[in-house]
Amino acid sequence: MILKAVLGLALAAALAAPAAAFPVEVQSCFDKVVFDAPPKRPVVNDFNMIQTVIDMGLMDRFVGIAGIQGGEQQIIPPDAIAKVKQFADR
Repeated sequence: MILKAVLGLALAAALAAPAAAFPVEVQSCFDKVVFDAPPKRPVVNDFNMIQTVIDMGLMDRFVGIAGIQGGEQQIIPPDAIAKVKQFADR
């Protein structure tokens, strides 16, 4: 499930162009995954991915982070991190 969420973020980043159409097939390593729509409830496993969620405009549906604390100071805009649910502190 987390793999699909991470791949969903990769998909959304790849489809940042305005003319994205679904379904879309994404290849990651040796797997191909077909997405019928943009991510509905993304989850990331590290703080460096939160910036991607923010940049893609997905904060309104972002579920939370399952990774390690410590990267909060690198998030832009800084107040966005206050809205992020953390599932683990290490």
